[in-house]
Amino acid sequence: MQLMTLAGGEYNLNNEPLLINSDKKDEFNGKTITGNYCPSTRPDNSQYIKGGITIDNVTVDLTIKDVTIKSDGARGWNLAGIYLKGQAQLNLTLEGTNTLVGLDEGAGIEVEKGATLVITEQSTGNLKAVGGAYGAAGIGGNAGSTDSEGTNYGTGKIIIKGGTISADG
Repeated sequence: MQLMTLAGGEYNLNNEPLLINSDKKDEFNGKTITGNYCPSTRPDNSQYIKGGITIDNVTVDLTIKDVTIKSDGARGWNLAGIYLKGQAQLNLTLEGTNTLVGLDEGAGIEVEKGATLVITEQSTGNLKAVGGAYGAAGIGGNAGSTDSEGTNYGTGKIIIKGGTISADG
């Protein structure tokens, strides 16, 4: 994993959300993500932004290093720190100190039903994952909630092999 991380380089969030989908998978696979996404206001296109980092139906290997994703005053928006959508799989390596705080119904790391999160054994860093104010998980989802049609949201698969993790929610 370390060779992949070095080969992939770094990407700084620079206070912007990151979407990794099939169009961007090759660009970001193996990268180390750094920096912060801390919105002070809810953006006009917030209905399309589900996570500070969103993994949309792809498998990707990422390292987060000293990343902070949380609200800096934004409200009325279900934002996860990291959001795994559909059949996404994130193989996540932790370096440094990382803080992911969900907003409203967003989890610290939200893993949709059908998605998989693996925190790798190469993880040497720390993660503090905190769910939003309305019952979201630190890591997982809001498994007891349903959408407007009554479909249970559920939670995907979570595998933790390394790192120091605190999850509240």
